[in-house]
Amino acid sequence: MTNISDKSHIHSSPYLPEVAAQMTEAASLLINNLNIEQKLLALYPEDHYERLLWHYAPIKYRGLPLKKLDDKQKHLVFELISTGLSTRGTELANKITALETVLGQIESDSDNVIFERDPGLYYLRIFGAPGSDAWSWSLNGHHLFCAFTIVGGGRISATPNFMGSNPGIIPNGYDGAGTGILLNTDEMARELMSSFDKAQRSKALVSELAPLDIYTLNSPLLLDGSGTSLPDAGIQVTSMNKPQKDLFLRLLADYVQRLRPELSDPVMESFKEDGFDRVRFAWAGGFSAKDGRYFRIQRTRPHSLLIEQDNVQNNANHIHSVIRDVDEDFGVDLLRMHYEQSHIH
Repeated sequence: MTNISDKSHIHSSPYLPEVAAQMTEAASLLINNLNIEQKLLALYPEDHYERLLWHYAPIKYRGLPLKKLDDKQKHLVFELISTGLSTRGTELANKITALETVLGQIESDSDNVIFERDPGLYYLRIFGAPGSDAWSWSLNGHHLFCAFTIVGGGRISATPNFMGSNPGIIPNGYDGAGTGILLNTDEMARELMSSFDKAQRSKALVSELAPLDIYTLNSPLLLDGSGTSLPDAGIQVTSMNKPQKDLFLRLLADYVQRLRPELSDPVMESFKEDGFDRVRFAWAGGFSAKDGRYFRIQRTRPHSLLIEQDNVQNNANHIHSVIRDVDEDFGVDLLRMHYEQSHIH
């Protein structure tokens, strides 16, 4: 039987009791500051089916919406978020919720109001009792999903992690005109693609037509296979020259470091330890800022990792991005071992 304290088995889920304790403290403090109605909306059994349900469209969600919280309670929610995300990741989450106001203004001005755009329509869910052997929490709403599963007092799964931006670049006439929340990764990926020679580009380009969305969408779990539910396609990082590898690593870090250092550093270190033989960069679509485009970074098992980003909708001004792990989305492998061990007598 695999021992859950064996760090070599779950490379992507290091043993971090201090981080787990901080999450427990933040979640408990938040719960203690909720009234009965709010608790009924926020709290679920650890094994509730809702734990695996997530989306990034502007639809109705279950959970406790931010709009039902006072300023102190909202502060406590983002204190909890900051125990899982880095300072920059927490800032991105704040900006994504705030962008709903801008998007609402844009759609109102163009007489294209279909959904309610409200920074308060982001929903907190806590599954199980914070500090127990297995519990989790998530925040979900339009263009934002972060989920953390804590097992055994210190093993932490931090995927799926989704962030999106509509508009990708805020148009003139609105607050923040000319800026974009996720432009950094978009620009770095285009720079990397443009640096490839003809042979490299032919390997990286998997389709001249970009998909309308990320391939894995909001699937609860990724399918097993070549490492993910996607084909093992694209250019191997080992085929890149040093400047290209350096740019690739900066692109990779920009995603992974949305998580706090204790969670992101082991992932980045694992690439140094494993090398890049199983890591590919794939591109679909055009190459200019006006072209619909998609890319992914994929490391197959062991220690799988999948990053997807597309910028196709709204005339290539609408970004979706996600970080996923075949084994550790929603802590599935962690929980499997935990339940197996809990039934040993």
